[in-house]
Amino acid sequence: MASGRGQVREQPGDEPIDGEVISVDPPRALIHRWAGTWCAGGSHPPPSVALLTLEQTMQQRDPAAMNAAGWDVCLTVLDEVLGGADTPRATGPAALERAGRRCATEYVEALAYVD
Repeated sequence: MASGRGQVREQPGDEPIDGEVISVDPPRALIHRWAGTWCAGGSHPPPSVALLTLEQTMQQRDPAAMNAAGWDVCLTVLDEVLGGADTPRATGPAALERAGRRCATEYVEALAYVD
């Protein structure tokens, strides 16, 4: 993967949106943006276990809890696949169903703030 601008989609049939890969240093770092959202992630491998760090910066706070619930689903699926399961990719309505209202509610509470 190389850095640069392009069009990205969550699903093959979705309308494309502007995106850009800012920095790539496999497997240590991947920084990219889409639709005003920045996402940085990387793997930090100790001898037998890897630690994945994920940070997301958004222009608006309102969707933060829903995005966090979505990442929860993505990382849960990744964990299952790395464990040998044949878990399908979960996006859109399938991801919402998998996350459930409990997960989104927990993130709303965790991300609450006072001005």
